[in-house]
Amino acid sequence: MLKEISDPKKISRLETVATEIIEDTYLIRMDWINKKNRVAVVVESAMHLNEEYARNFAAAIVTAGHVLCCAVATEELAGEVRYWEIPATPEVLLEFSKATAMYNFALIPEDGSFVILCTVDDYIIVAGDSKFVEKAVGGDIAAARAGFRKFIFDERHAEIADKYE
Repeated sequence: MLKEISDPKKISRLETVATEIIEDTYLIRMDWINKKNRVAVVVESAMHLNEEYARNFAAAIVTAGHVLCCAVATEELAGEVRYWEIPATPEVLLEFSKATAMYNFALIPEDGSFVILCTVDDYIIVAGDSKFVEKAVGGDIAAARAGFRKFIFDERHAEIADKYE
């Protein structure tokens, strides 16, 4: 079940972590990726998560040692919840997806060790250590990257794919 985060101290910590990771609402900072030899993969999405992504992302989050993560809006939202605590289960991730499909959100743990950036621009960026990303994209980073390349329909998507390969 989704739980709104309202504790000002926790929100402040999450904002600090999100600022270190997110660049311009739709992108992940290259310095964050390069700092610890992380990898990033861009995958196709339509309105955030489908059932396969929810299963894979939940498994990756748990495998990374977390039972939950936080969702942080990467854009200003008027009258909408900007911070959620999300148990790492496929069901709750799908609930999160339905509740936030019209907005840009980053799923991050409090330690900032990975990110799943859900955008409204038909893609998700998954980044973290290679084991996390492999689990999140179904086991094969190269295949996930190739899948996004087949999906690309405009120059902006091609630039994003190039950036994170």
